[in-house]
Amino acid sequence: MRKLITGITGLALLVGVVAVFQPAPSQASDFDAEPGRGMSAMTSWVNAVDVHGDKDGNSRYSKSESNRQYVKVNGKVTAISASSISVDVVKDGVTTAYTFTIDSATKIIRKFKGIASLTEVLVGDTVRVYVTSLTGGTAKLIWDKSIWWVTLSGKISVLNATDKTFSLVITRKEPQTGLPMTLTVPIKANDATTYWQASTAKAFTDLANDQTVNVRGSWNAVVKVVVAGKVTIKS
Repeated sequence: MRKLITGITGLALLVGVVAVFQPAPSQASDFDAEPGRGMSAMTSWVNAVDVHGDKDGNSRYSKSESNRQYVKVNGKVTAISASSISVDVVKDGVTTAYTFTIDSATKIIRKFKGIASLTEVLVGDTVRVYVTSLTGGTAKLIWDKSIWWVTLSGKISVLNATDKTFSLVITRKEPQTGLPMTLTVPIKANDATTYWQASTAKAFTDLANDQTVNVRGSWNAVVKVVVAGKVTIKS
């Protein structure tokens, strides 16, 4: 897997992430990022894809000799906790439910095989789970194909301290017309999220509406939300 870094104003290199939205001036729209090959002016909305852990993630992918001994289960997550994952597998119209143990040795990787954390895996995600056994087995590797890493910059709106959520409002010029366009991205923080202002550690309570922030986190294509790993207050 080759890393992708796109500039704030540049085009994508190698593998792109395209923000799909209705190109109407000053109109908020849903963030519907999808991976795609080639170059697109829209990729300037998204600044990075799985920039951490790709090398390590690849070593834990299915071509690894150590993973060939495990059973591969492809399905959708129906439940996830610190100690177990439940997956529904549909084959020939029949759904089979499996539950596997998660322990301290379980590894999680994203769609592009960057190293992930368990907090990024959500109900509804499409996964491939490498397990020791279909019955009473332990998950050794969870490959979540519904998530990938992004970096975004914009202004906070609709801040909810109770749910630890906010919307990130990103404003850019439409490439063809030069008119302003607004993209609204739902952000979800959790206990693993860190907050910074310059080199000073902050907390969720330091966030406020209309602040300009950078958000690095895991975009989930199923629930259409970014699970924030790091929020940096810019102004």
